[in-house]
Amino acid sequence: MLNLINIFSITCGVFMSALPLVAISITHDEFKENSYAKKTDEKDELAKRNPIYIFINRGEDLKNTDLPIKLTDNMIELLKLDDLYNENDTFSEVVKKTQKKWLAVVQGKAMQETADPKANTERNDLKDASKQIAIKQKVERVARAMGLFDNRNPILSNYKYGAWLGSYLQGVRNNLEELVKVWQNGCRFEKLVVFTGERYLRKENGQEDDIKMLCDPKQSPLPFKEGWKLPTNSKYETEYDMMRLVFDQVQLPKDMEEELLGKVEFVNAPKGQNVRAGTKDCYVTWLKTNPEAGTIVAASYPLLWVIQQIAGETILGEKYPLDTIAPALSKEDYEKYKHAVVIVHDTVTKCLYEINNQINANSMQSKVVPFPRVEG
Repeated sequence: MLNLINIFSITCGVFMSALPLVAISITHDEFKENSYAKKTDEKDELAKRNPIYIFINRGEDLKNTDLPIKLTDNMIELLKLDDLYNENDTFSEVVKKTQKKWLAVVQGKAMQETADPKANTERNDLKDASKQIAIKQKVERVARAMGLFDNRNPILSNYKYGAWLGSYLQGVRNNLEELVKVWQNGCRFEKLVVFTGERYLRKENGQEDDIKMLCDPKQSPLPFKEGWKLPTNSKYETEYDMMRLVFDQVQLPKDMEEELLGKVEFVNAPKGQNVRAGTKDCYVTWLKTNPEAGTIVAASYPLLWVIQQIAGETILGEKYPLDTIAPALSKEDYEKYKHAVVIVHDTVTKCLYEINNQINANSMQSKVVPFPRVEG
């Protein structure tokens, strides 16, 4: 199944702690039994499961400027667990508080005051402090109640675009596998867009992007093409290089390969002033090519999907309705991770920040918090 490292991987993510609870999982046979409804109004169907309502309880969309912004009971409980809740706080004040205390890493840069500003830090490098360890079980219970670990199937049967999102090597493979699974279960997309960019690989022996793992078919959830070998003088420096090689080595199902022939686009986003490019950078780079309007299905991972969905909506807007999917968290992966609360907190504060930006964009009674842009 999936390697849990994907949950924290670079181009977005988050997770929880270790409890005596059984993680929800879904077998491939169960997955195949799920039918994808054919909807006449795609935008309305996608809007119905907007994940902003995991955090704010309003019952209306963000364009309704007459309603107050109220937190959900689960969000309030999460704040209380870390002594951050004040019933008199505005939503902007909640965002500011969580940014200050929970924001841990932004596009490869650690945000704590004690962190080395030159170090490349990602979510999987983070560790819980003693206070976070003490509330692990309670935080995970709330995250489960929010539905962040459940499987999330596509809601439509047809999309304009399939989005293959970048990550570490195993995460990249898992994301592609997820797109293959939904294809095999009847979901279709007309084009495949590979969203990647300038993120320098961790390719030393035993690291996340080790080239030996790239060349080992046993490490891939999808089969290699028969006789595939690493091309001579292959470039292997950035995530873009890695994803091109993964796509080159993988044997897609025959019908998928035939239908997508000549319809695969690679987006190579620059990192700008950041340590690496992020998912939002990829979407911005893609939009500069003026793609045809249409729906997008993007494959992600439990918890990770929520920030990728909300941040993606901020950039893509109504012209490109986004549906980010994910498998349920497997028990095997769940038991591997030991440092959880910091990841949950980091992801939640990024989601709140993006929601606040969406509210501000719709001229609601909320101000954008003066913090740097945050995402995966």
